[in-house]
Amino acid sequence: GHAWLKHLPDDRWFIQLFATDASRHAEVESLLRRLSSSGVEMSNIHVYYSELSGKPRYGVTYGNYATSGAASVAMRGLPQILRVNKPYPRQAVRLR
Repeated sequence: GHAWLKHLPDDRWFIQLFATDASRHAEVESLLRRLSSSGVEMSNIHVYYSELSGKPRYGVTYGNYATSGAASVAMRGLPQILRVNKPYPRQAVRLR
């Protein structure tokens, strides 16, 4: 995810599927296994590392969109397995 995020322009949007403390990385791994076995197109899934108030975190995103509106429209068409954790549109610049 580091390379993906590094090259992603600040104005791009994606769908935030999941985020958690880095200490709970097993939840991220479990989610990725479920997504992979469900037939979700994994090339649209990205895992990134960030810090929030100095605490390490992992996040899982879906897609790459030009606008918040495009991400919102795409969100409505997501399969149920991607809607479990109440996804929301998020801009790339917010992760840096």
